[in-house]
Amino acid sequence: MLAEIALNLSKTYATKTLSCVYELKSSAANGTNSSYTSRCLSDCEEEYSEAIDNLQDSEEALANGDYDKVDTLVSAAMSDAETCEDGFKDMLSDDNGSTSPLTERNRYFSELCSNALAITKLLA
Repeated sequence: MLAEIALNLSKTYATKTLSCVYELKSSAANGTNSSYTSRCLSDCEEEYSEAIDNLQDSEEALANGDYDKVDTLVSAAMSDAETCEDGFKDMLSDDNGSTSPLTERNRYFSELCSNALAITKLLA
């Protein structure tokens, strides 16, 4: 089923993004990032862990035909990525001219989730 594939792609990308966050945190621990960046990455770690949980739950809801729950859970996963990005935006508005190391990943993850939502809405 196409909706299952879309959800699986979103979950897989979230898992890869979480791995990227771990790598960035490791770099931060070696002194290549600011302490604020490290805090933002810790927040992103939590957000993407929640996103993965939400997407796993959405796969179960889809299997049960609970499309409203799928919509809620996938929307929550998208919100998790936005929250991750917002932490960096707050930091960037404060000064230093750096950019979020996850902007492109957050954007693409949201697009994948949006595709899953669109497909699921067709089933409802």
